[in-house]
Amino acid sequence: MPCRRPQKAASWPWGYALCGAGFAVLLSAGWRDVGFAALLSLVVYAITSAADRSQWLANRVNFTAALAASLLANLLALLFPGSNAFVVTLCAVVVLVPGLAMTVGIAELAAKMVLPGIARLVDGVLITSVLLVGSALGSSLVQALWSISAPIAAPAKPVWITFLSVILLMMGLALVFQVRWSDLGWVILAGGLAYTGVIIGNQLGTWQGSFLGALILGLYTSLFTLRRHRPGSVVMLPGIMILVPGAAAYFGLNTLQTSGIIGALPAAWGVVVQIAAIIGGLFVAASVLPQQSSL
Repeated sequence: MPCRRPQKAASWPWGYALCGAGFAVLLSAGWRDVGFAALLSLVVYAITSAADRSQWLANRVNFTAALAASLLANLLALLFPGSNAFVVTLCAVVVLVPGLAMTVGIAELAAKMVLPGIARLVDGVLITSVLLVGSALGSSLVQALWSISAPIAAPAKPVWITFLSVILLMMGLALVFQVRWSDLGWVILAGGLAYTGVIIGNQLGTWQGSFLGALILGLYTSLFTLRRHRPGSVVMLPGIMILVPGAAAYFGLNTLQTSGIIGALPAAWGVVVQIAAIIGGLFVAASVLPQQSSL
């Protein structure tokens, strides 16, 4: 199955809201910002739905959605000091971030599938860049008129809250990507297993979490195709969001914008290492238990 933006007209707005809220918890946002992320995700849903009826907007949907989310997130940060406008914006547009496209693109390059790999990778980078430009413009417009206080770090949440957010995120992604109800449990389990791998691997080092999460997700995807005789993308596409390669690239590009090339080098290297670890995990999983159907 090709890596594409989800079909928007038939998606449920609650799917977007669950994605925004669930991802905000994973990024350790405060409860107020979790609510803001869910609210602005509905704005993104409205824009993407309107794009189905307007060719002009469809060609600019990523930029428009990021711009609107950033404007509103920064205005909320102005009204509610301590809110993290950047994290709220990212969570609002997370369903538009092409994490799987970037990962598959690099994997295809590693497999010497040059043309499709370059096409997917460039498409993913361009979409991420457009989202960042829209976010940066919205932030700049608000901050040019008003001074926004620095965000306040939220207290750590219990582990059970984090895993509950994974369930909500998977349910939201299942709605956004129009997963069959009969496959919903499989999708939720995919996210839970992948996140468990990330948590365990992170105790060992900086890249081991992404590697172990991808390894578990790849093995689980192969078992899903064997058991259900369904495309692996049914669980892979939502599951890869837990590993957030696209969000890491978004953070890296934002660091480049705010800190310059030198300041962004550590973040850029972190993105490369994370994506390489994800690809390595998927490759090992495919070697141990090959999939019976393609992504």
